Amino acid sequence: MKFFDTCLTPAYWMRPSLALALGGALLAGCGEDSDKVPLAPVKGKVTFDGKTVPTGTVIFTPTPHIGPPALGTIQPDGTFTMTTYEDGDGAMVGSHKVVINAVEEPPADLLPEQAPPPKVFVPMKYGSANTSGLTADVKEGEENVINFDLEAE
Repeated sequence: MKFFDTCLTPAYWMRPSLALALGGALLAGCGEDSDKVPLAPVKGKVTFDGKTVPTGTVIFTPTPHIGPPALGTIQPDGTFTMTTYEDGDGAMVGSHKVVINAVEEPPADLLPEQAPPPKVFVPMKYGSANTSGLTADVKEGEENVINFDLEAE
């Protein structure tokens, strides 16, 4: 039963998708500067039912899927700044599907079977581009402020 208890936690099955997104963002940063797509600064805030979401990630994936994704780390005050190549450089100009994962990570010094169940700050539907329903339009030459006010399912 320990296997199922561990595998059914949100943190367990969200790690691979987060790792793929981060890996894609890092790989997109490799190569010549001439290979880089135009970016615009993006920042915002994530709330759920009117309350600040204190941790997690925001991922912008260009639509259609041509270009690098951008990643933002949610800070304790709910704010995030998007990064594509270098810290805080923004996201590709254009339309994006958005994914938000907000799960409290267990303490690193505990084995998985010792860790308490992670606290989930937003419903799991927001953790998939197929179910989140979230989009963003990044505009060139602007300081894009894109807030996400999420609601219960």
